[in-house]
Amino acid sequence: MSTASSTPTTFREATAVSATGGAAAAVSEASITFGHPCRILIVGSTGSGKSELVLQFIRHRHLLFTGAPFDDADRIYYCLPRSFQTASHDRFCDRLRALAPGCHVVYGLPDFASLFADKTWSREPKLVVLDDLITELVNDPQGLLALTVGSHHAEMSLLITSQNYFMKGKHSVSIARNMSHKVFLVDHADKTPLRAVSRNMFPAQPLFLPQCMAAMLDWPSRLWTTPLADAGRSKRASKNAAADDRPPRPYLVIDCSHSHASSECRVRTRIFPFVDPATGHTHWQPLIFQPASARPKLS
Repeated sequence: MSTASSTPTTFREATAVSATGGAAAAVSEASITFGHPCRILIVGSTGSGKSELVLQFIRHRHLLFTGAPFDDADRIYYCLPRSFQTASHDRFCDRLRALAPGCHVVYGLPDFASLFADKTWSREPKLVVLDDLITELVNDPQGLLALTVGSHHAEMSLLITSQNYFMKGKHSVSIARNMSHKVFLVDHADKTPLRAVSRNMFPAQPLFLPQCMAAMLDWPSRLWTTPLADAGRSKRASKNAAADDRPPRPYLVIDCSHSHASSECRVRTRIFPFVDPATGHTHWQPLIFQPASARPKLS
């Protein structure tokens, strides 16, 4: 396996972190990837790094998505608010196109009904990103159609960002329930959403997810991620090693899918390739949290 980087990427067996310390049984690669088609909701407050996380998904799409690696970048549709046409937008789009040349930038929600009517379009695997369009999505019947019928029958995976997990709208509940994966970035101001999901998924241990997030905040950042600088970084930023090597904010990936392969890997982090600071080699070794009676710790 390899990424856009010239450095080869090797997969290490994922480490399953137990609550009592140490590593549990190794987890296979198939257990921690995202089966296409999938629907991923990324939740975080403004400025928390949601769009940066999306760029990492796009950069490492060949590793993360199984069934359709989206080799052709023209199958990626990045949708942005119509008001998002500023100087910072231009810089962001430059980085996006450096990671996926040929991807389509769309303003506003796509006309899903028209797209689904195109049989050629519907048969091709595609990745659709809805960045900061959650307000429009939860009130659009076409958006609900895209997440329920369209995703499965039109070969479409979706990445959706939201500032608020408890989004209000006509179709908000149905949309939230049809997400195959939920990604929560750390939020020091409001832990209510993570607690709510934890109570629903782990009723016997309702504080499991907040404990996982708290555990990550206690770890040295090198233990859970050392991100790669993407190809779209500016020359000025690239000269500053600290800027390129700065870790992203902690995040949890919560697998809500029906996949049997992921039954033991419902909660994970460090899902992107990272650089081993000791050797300089690029590795891919996700961390898995498994429910237990105590707070997760890394040995």
